[in-house]
Amino acid sequence: HAGAEVWPAPVDRHYRLLRQSFGRIAPDGSGHRLSFRIDDDDAVDLEMVERSKTISRQLLAFQKDETATMLCWNKGFYYEIAEEGENSLTDTYLRAPLAIGTTLLHRPEDGHNPYRYNHKNFAAHYNVYSDISLPGFIRSIHPGNSSTPQLEPRRGELPPIRVQRQIRRHFGLDAEALMQLRLTE
Repeated sequence: HAGAEVWPAPVDRHYRLLRQSFGRIAPDGSGHRLSFRIDDDDAVDLEMVERSKTISRQLLAFQKDETATMLCWNKGFYYEIAEEGENSLTDTYLRAPLAIGTTLLHRPEDGHNPYRYNHKNFAAHYNVYSDISLPGFIRSIHPGNSSTPQLEPRRGELPPIRVQRQIRRHFGLDAEALMQLRLTE
């Protein structure tokens, strides 16, 4: 991809490497940057970057201060890969920001990055914009997760056909194929 840089990082502490990686991105003169957060076992909406840019332009026109803003996608899907039995794919609406796909709108020189704080603490450090208009994430739940998902009180509202359509439309994936995946060793 144009503009992509591969950085052979030394062995070091996780957050230190993340901070160095974000620090390597040169300012482009725009005054603000969008920095994204994602894990390797999750997915984000195919249009998340464009949606983030559109919302950020509106927020910059609205905000009068220099406080960084975290964009959070609080509508999405939990995809549980079962060790035994059937996988599940459930729509959910989150009460608090989830780390998946969160997008930090900030000035390049402010030293912030989307990994600086635990996602549960975003609102204590940033303005927070929460969007539930469209699904923004698929969180995979499997035995290798490092954190336990909190089951939200608002979940499982969509009929299976709508879940299938939204998975196809927003993530380019086949929900039926996801349901057939199995864990391997």
